[in-house]
Amino acid sequence: MPETKPEKQIAFEFQLELIKKELDILNNCIDKIDTVTQGFKNWTILLWSGSVILAFGKDATEFQGKYLLTAIIPFLFWVLDAWWRRIQREFIFRNNKISDFFNSPNFAQSFQQNEIIGLRMYDLRGSKSGEKQEYKRFTSLKRAFLFKTVGVFYLGLILISCGLYVYMKFLI
Repeated sequence: MPETKPEKQIAFEFQLELIKKELDILNNCIDKIDTVTQGFKNWTILLWSGSVILAFGKDATEFQGKYLLTAIIPFLFWVLDAWWRRIQREFIFRNNKISDFFNSPNFAQSFQQNEIIGLRMYDLRGSKSGEKQEYKRFTSLKRAFLFKTVGVFYLGLILISCGLYVYMKFLI
């Protein structure tokens, strides 16, 4: 007669499988958001450069304010990008919590006791996985806005638009 596993061990194995599945889902979500934000950058470049070219039309010196209007495009995409980066940071926060669990004494202790210790199960966006202040700080929109790779790109385009305005208004 085959040996049956105790219910506690079956539940523990299920939890381990759930953690593996959660890690796959988290990494897929992080990758997909990277793709989405890359699309934002591509569209920003396309629309911004098109608007700058249109601003340089026949009467480029007539209404210099149109150069400032071109700064709106990167700003709007910056807001969208930061919003999605904030969501991505939620997944990264949870990923970090799982990593912390794997590198803590709780991981070995979980195998000894046949139950997951010190890790909330299936919390994809990590909102219940850590201290509220730590979570809010890590996933804040302000932090996502100031990401170097995000801020430098969009702020650079905005500054170029402002520079064009100054050039056309005062130097021509």
